[in-house]
Amino acid sequence: MKRKTNISIIALICLVCSWVLSGCGAADSANTIAIYFVSANYSDLVAENVNLDLEGLSVNDCVEKVLDYYIESSKKTDTEYKFFSDDVIINDYTIENAVISFDFSEEYKNLNATDEVLFRSSFVETFTGLEGIDGVRFTVDGDTLVSGDGKEVGVMTGDSFVVNPSSLFNSYSEITLELYFASEDGQSLIREDRYVHYLNSVLPQKLIVEELIKGPQEDGEKNAVPKETKVISVTVTDGVCYVNLDDGFLIQNSSVSEETVIYSIVNSLFAYGEIESVRISVNGESDLVYRDTINLDQNFYAKPSLISGKAKSTKTSENGSETGDIK
Repeated sequence: MKRKTNISIIALICLVCSWVLSGCGAADSANTIAIYFVSANYSDLVAENVNLDLEGLSVNDCVEKVLDYYIESSKKTDTEYKFFSDDVIINDYTIENAVISFDFSEEYKNLNATDEVLFRSSFVETFTGLEGIDGVRFTVDGDTLVSGDGKEVGVMTGDSFVVNPSSLFNSYSEITLELYFASEDGQSLIREDRYVHYLNSVLPQKLIVEELIKGPQEDGEKNAVPKETKVISVTVTDGVCYVNLDDGFLIQNSSVSEETVIYSIVNSLFAYGEIESVRISVNGESDLVYRDTINLDQNFYAKPSLISGKAKSTKTSENGSETGDIK
């Protein structure tokens, strides 16, 4: 099937994920699916159950229903969610061998790296949820989509992404994080094991970055990442962890080396696992040189040689305050 359409990203991002376990329906109803939206600060996804009367429909008809919902959602002005620019349209789409391929207009390339990953992950989760669709492929004006690190993005599945939709999870989990802070001289990293409670809606990788910003809880350590930093978003796609920070990250601290700052984040994320590399951006832009020394437009890998010691383990409550040492 091939369909020419002028559906904008402002419509597309409204419906960004569906959980479909039977036909075109969801786990609890053949007609209801979970619709994911991008949060107002572009940091994660939130979910909403919507009845689209999908029971008994063919895969093609289910896709049409989803796309129609995009169009209707784009007309709403009272939503709390954010949407992408309406400059981007779908030129057409096809379904072949259980793979749905979307071809976007040239304007798709104008999306910044972190917003693009959020959109792509949510869109893939949506359509791989439909029975009869196992993968999603993106092209831009007929050319295969290229990721931020220059690699071609082929067929994607739900397993290509790590997503915790916030409205589907409201319970707490416990985790021990292996965090790396700056040594007193700012030239190396010191490990601190921190036990925390956290909402299941928060990606562990995002939790790690937030804990680094809060700073160490032991003597002999100090912040590597400036406390003024705000986390815009953290996503994991195809083994790459994308960390998007605001310009508070650029605040100079001459007592901490550039490498120590960068690898405080990278080594801490690698310690958790589940990733192959890290990309760091500021306000969605990675085409800059951090403190005139380190080019951010690259994939970063763990650097154990910067680690100089290990501090005591600490235990924190869900709000991050210290509650005692782990014995």
